[in-house]
Amino acid sequence: MDTGISPALRLLTLLWHEKCVAVDHTWERVYDTMRRGLHLAISAGLSFHEDDFTHLAAVFKWGHWCGMDNDRNYGEQFYTAAVVAGHLQACRAMEKYYGRTPFYVHGKRLRLGSAFAWDGTTVYVTSFDDEQHTLIACAYDKLGWSSVLPYGISHEREQRGDGKPRKRYTITATMLTMLSRLQRQAAGAKEKEA
Repeated sequence: MDTGISPALRLLTLLWHEKCVAVDHTWERVYDTMRRGLHLAISAGLSFHEDDFTHLAAVFKWGHWCGMDNDRNYGEQFYTAAVVAGHLQACRAMEKYYGRTPFYVHGKRLRLGSAFAWDGTTVYVTSFDDEQHTLIACAYDKLGWSSVLPYGISHEREQRGDGKPRKRYTITATMLTMLSRLQRQAAGAKEKEA
């Protein structure tokens, strides 16, 4: 076996090259298989190399099957799956492909739908602007429930903002780091008082 490619990419290569051998060929079937295969590689914890998503985009028609999440982001379901699974190799490979700065709150990597406290309210990550190295988070008056990952991959649901946002924030990784530092200092000061 070729050890030059990651196990995740080996699986996806097998799926791509052996597609529809025993059944009628349809691109819908091929793209669904690739989506499910990538989710399987992430949830199974298969190793990824940092250039795997660059290869996926170049060779496996990534843009046709990765899914559009909003007008700024595509393929975010896989980044979400990697963050939820705690799959750091997959996260890093996607961050390299997107040119994304990872964003953290309390040591946890943020993804679409992540909630955290900002400006005295709870906000939800709605998009990433990888060119500007920012994320967009919104505060909502109304909340609803949404699937964490596509149906069939996971039935887990979480609370998210619903309807028109009350307030929209553009946040950098540096701003989140400063917030965490201030919160740690405040917690340390409270411990000293006690």
